[in-house]
Amino acid sequence: MDGIKYVDDLIKEYFFFRGFSKTLSAFEEEQRSDPLNEFQVERVVDALFDHVEALELDRALALWQYLDSKYFSRLDNNLYRTVKRLEVSLKRYFVVQAITRGSNERALQFFREHADILSRSADWQPWFALPLMANPESQPGFEVFFSKDWAEKLHISMLNFMRTIFESVPLPQILLYKVDRQRRRQLEAENMSLQTQNESLRSQLENALLTSKSLSQQLRMMEDSPHVSPAPESSLRAKDYRLAESAAEAGKDADAGAIVSDDEPFTRTPTVRSTQSASYKGHANAVRCMDSAPDGLSFASGGSDRTLRIWTDESFPSNRAANILCDSAVTGVAWHSQNDERVAFGTEKGVVKVWDVETKQMAVDAKVDDSPCMISAMIAHPQNNSFAISLSPADGFGVGKMVYWDSRNAQAAGEVRIDPAGVHALSLSFNHNGSLLAAGGSDGRVRIYDVRTDSAIMAWPAHRAGVSCVRFSEDETVVLTAGHDGDIHEFSLRSVGQIACTHVLPRDSVKRALQHRVGVSLALFAGDRYFISSASGKTPLLFQRGMAPPLCS
Repeated sequence: MDGIKYVDDLIKEYFFFRGFSKTLSAFEEEQRSDPLNEFQVERVVDALFDHVEALELDRALALWQYLDSKYFSRLDNNLYRTVKRLEVSLKRYFVVQAITRGSNERALQFFREHADILSRSADWQPWFALPLMANPESQPGFEVFFSKDWAEKLHISMLNFMRTIFESVPLPQILLYKVDRQRRRQLEAENMSLQTQNESLRSQLENALLTSKSLSQQLRMMEDSPHVSPAPESSLRAKDYRLAESAAEAGKDADAGAIVSDDEPFTRTPTVRSTQSASYKGHANAVRCMDSAPDGLSFASGGSDRTLRIWTDESFPSNRAANILCDSAVTGVAWHSQNDERVAFGTEKGVVKVWDVETKQMAVDAKVDDSPCMISAMIAHPQNNSFAISLSPADGFGVGKMVYWDSRNAQAAGEVRIDPAGVHALSLSFNHNGSLLAAGGSDGRVRIYDVRTDSAIMAWPAHRAGVSCVRFSEDETVVLTAGHDGDIHEFSLRSVGQIACTHVLPRDSVKRALQHRVGVSLALFAGDRYFISSASGKTPLLFQRGMAPPLCS
């Protein structure tokens, strides 16, 4: 709902341009009395609580009934029961506020006006005597409602519920301009990539034809020379045939991307082409983490040199590039899955920051946890504004935990502790809808959590050392893991803990990765039939799932 104010301004500008002065005045009047405050959840909930704390119950109930008629009434029975429970809690909060402020008469008036409905509920019957009690805040059964903790929990529950409701409201087409802009950028990027592939294939075809022509000429010269014993004709003609076949295949079937070697029999081998590569230099020390934007046009990297850097592709001019200096090493970074203009990153001191690449300002700067800790991994939820963040104890001996952190209010929405003590998650991965969270532990185990219940539903030993990277396959039947022991495993989720295939990385690459305090990373692509791994940041290795040796490096 971030674009509501922007769209409202456009509409007012249009009314002014057309001379619709009466319509403009009516629109501005409606804006001033907007009960939903431009769909800003915090302002709506604050308005409800402000009315109650000012003992203006009629205004609070009027706003609640408006929300009920517009949104709550469309919910299913299970969610609507939550609506009723929150309404009861709101009314009880009013009674507590009235008594706390010495307005027992307002509380008695409330019970007189609503006696017909409230008297039917057994839960409300003891409350009728509350305004007549001396020191009700110390009475058993009521003291909890007079505590500050109960009021804060009610406020948080109301915020979370309202946020869930507002996020499910379908947007009108006029508010989808950001989605259309992102789709247009993706189409432009795909178009540029296809043009580059086309040029590369044309160049390969021309080179193959020239090589074939040159070898044919050499063959004729050798056959005509009386002083040189020619090589067996079948060998040379076979090589000529392979090259000619390669050129023809490149022209007829460019998408197959077949690569033919002079020294191997001609076979059609599925390969993945890299149309372009680039090197980005700037960090003064090891790169600890990296993530790419949803539109694929930018990526962010964090390092031990206490900087976060935003990089952009030179093919797509952009003003997003930035170098953000921090007070400690950047140990985790995750691009917002719903907003390509914001990237979150965590530091060695347990601080999470959110950088807006368009305004070039820090939108959020907050400590995730009160205890001394370090951000060891983080990942964006694929369908909402939250992040999963792994916290490791600063001393290395405490209990590691994972926190679900809401980027809009910079608050933790829940946490999961990892047993035993001293173990923390080095890597995290959501499945496609964010209902499952895979965590690679420092103890070499993989744990799968049900996000809805915050409980581990399966776990197994994966590596002899820490799990530096964990990824779900696209079909979610396999979990890929990379470890500090230099191995990459494919685990079948149909048989928990069973290794379907193992890929071994070069030992020198693993050694360099550990020296720089960075782990082996995995990136899946091409319908997750292939994946790339880099242990040192110098040479990526290309693997095909189910085949142990790398295809190329």
